[in-house]
Order: sequence, then structure tokens, then C-alpha cells
Amino acid sequence: MQAVSNRGRRALVLMGLAAGAAVVVGVISLRQASAPAPTPPVPVPRWQLTTASFGDAQRGAVSLQGEGRVATFLTSDGGRTWRPFSSRPGVTAFLDRDHAVTVDLGPTNQFRTSADAGRTWRTALQPVQLSGAAVTILPGGVLAGGPFFLDPADAWWFGTPPGAGGRALWRTSDGGATWIDLAPAGIPAVEGAHQPVFVDPLRGALAMSADGPDTVPSLLVTRDGGRTWGSVSLAPPPAVVAPGQGAVVVPTLLARGGVLVLSLDVAVDRSSGPSPLLGHLLATSEDAGLTWGPWTAMPSTSAPAATMASDGAGRLLLADGRRLWSSPDLGRTWSSRPVSGPAGQLSAVASALGGALFVITSSGPAGAASRTLLRSLDGGGRWTEVRLPTPS
Repeated sequence: MQAVSNRGRRALVLMGLAAGAAVVVGVISLRQASAPAPTPPVPVPRWQLTTASFGDAQRGAVSLQGEGRVATFLTSDGGRTWRPFSSRPGVTAFLDRDHAVTVDLGPTNQFRTSADAGRTWRTALQPVQLSGAAVTILPGGVLAGGPFFLDPADAWWFGTPPGAGGRALWRTSDGGATWIDLAPAGIPAVEGAHQPVFVDPLRGALAMSADGPDTVPSLLVTRDGGRTWGSVSLAPPPAVVAPGQGAVVVPTLLARGGVLVLSLDVAVDRSSGPSPLLGHLLATSEDAGLTWGPWTAMPSTSAPAATMASDGAGRLLLADGRRLWSSPDLGRTWSSRPVSGPAGQLSAVASALGGALFVITSSGPAGAASRTLLRSLDGGGRWTEVRLPTPS
């Protein structure tokens, strides 16, 4: 998922203690007489859910991390049973009920695809070498930092080739078995360019984060499958913060069918510290990014718009706290409903394919939080917990 990296500053509270010897002795005596028993430390979960992706209500994958190891499991019955898949660092995402991909995050640099819901896999070298948490799963099988799949065959991957400098845009039309370097023209060789998003094999767009506060991100479009790119002018978005509050704007491009959705997350940095809420502005394009409709505002949330999902009914979905926000009209109007289930805060919509919704919840103190996976088969009205596997 895409994060506002420079907004996580924390305040350090310094406590000064000064007292005479007699006062200190008196305070210690009182504390010994009246202090409650120390609270035992909260146990850290041995294994922690890190990612989840489902092609429908039954077929999916989860990855867990613990004890310095990782483990990925597959299910074909909605989590009633799980089978081990991999113990190597990687991210597995379902594109639909049958097709899944695995991006390698380790030194083997192997890209794997499945056309039968994970029963069999095909392995090929991936064009971009990754490590650590360089790739995260967004709803609908979208891999932030990894390849963008238009369909199970067509994908693009913007990144750095193994053992080389610079950046390249790679293209596959056979589901990742082979990749070609498009050697794109028109993309500036600067940081801040995000993975491109395509609405068909020829037309796509790419957003670039602005350099500095209170500036509009730039947008590039292509009409030849990614070989050449040109800039598009965006209307200035309406001001969402007061002057002097130092907003930082982060762009996200999403594709829903043939429509592009451009969202701007506005992180406000006030004199008292960063705001815990993000403002969101959205605009849509029905011609693959050439022209855009007016900006509209959605409710402020603590979740970035990069974690929005689009379900089979065409709704945009965003999980925040204990509520699920939804929009039936591409962000023009929004409503929310509470998510019932185990205690905890919603971390993200994990998947919204095949008529099923999956969300990840987190509860407990930082450093010892426990994550659960919930599923809804009625659009978010009722939720049940999915039993997670236990690695050996």
C-alpha cells in the first residue's frame, strides 16, 4: 500500500525528576504501599498476518511472518483448509478467481504465475529485482511497487533492472513468461514516478509526485502501450487547507473498467504536528487521462486513497478505523457503515473480487498488535473471521 513517508514523526516526551533526599524517600514509601501490581507485558504474536489476496470467496493466499521467517499459504475453500505454498520472501496476489502471480522479494528473482488458482505454477525471471517490503498488495490484485496487470496476459513494470542503474518500463503480453524493455521516451529520470495504470493495451497514464509542498502532481499519458509519454495539464485542485499549514500531496491512479480515477491525498502538517487524517480529492477521466472531470472531495480518513478497492458492483471502497466507506458514483458521493466483528481497527480492504470482501483488522498495542482477516459475502453487511493457518 502507498504511504505518506514523511508524515510519521513522533513527539518525544522528556520528564525531569528533581527532589530532595527526604522527599524521594517519602515518595518511594508511598509507592511501595499503594502502587498496583505491575501489568504483565503483552505477548507478541508468534506469527503475524502480513498480506492477503483472494480471487473470489474461496480461492486466495495469505502470507505470515514470524521468528525471522515467512510463510505463504493457499486455500481453495475460503480458509477452511490451507496448503503451504512458499517459505521464500515474496508477495502473492490473485488477479481473478483463476489467475495469480507471485513477485519474488529475495535473491532468486523468480516471477511465478498460475492459471488454475494456484494448483500449478510457471516460473520465469522477473525483470526487476526487489527486496524487503518493496511490494505491497492493493485491492483487486494490484501490486504497488510491482507490475500492473491489465488482465492475466498484459502487464507493465516500472523499475530498476538487476545489476543496472536507471529505470526502465518493462512489458509482457504472455502473463510474465517474457518481458521486453520498452525504452520509454518522455518519462523524466527523476524520483517520484509511480507505476503506470492502463485501461487497454495501448492507453495508460502515470502520475508523478510533486517536489515540494502545496504543488500539483504531474501526469503523463501514453497512446502506444508505453513506448512514448506526453504530459497532460490538470486543473488546479481546490484548496483543502488554510495557508501556511504546509500540505503534502500524494497522487494515486486507479483503473475501474475503462475509467481512470486520480486521487490526491493531502497530509496537513500544522505547527502543532502532523494531522492524523488525510484529505482526499478525486477526479475521473473517461478517455484514458487526456481530459479530466472536476475535483470532488471525499471525507477525510486516516487511510490513504491508494488502498481503495473497486468491487464487482462498481463501488469504490475504503476501510478506515471501524467503518467501511463506499461510493457508487466514482467518488462523487460517499456513505459509510460500521464493520462488525472482532475488536480492532481496519487496516485495509485486502480484496474485493468475485462478490466477496476481505478486510484486515489490527488490535493491540504497537509492536504487539494482532491481525485478523474478515470476510463479507453481502457487500459489507455481515462479517465472519477467516481462520488463518499456523506455520509449523
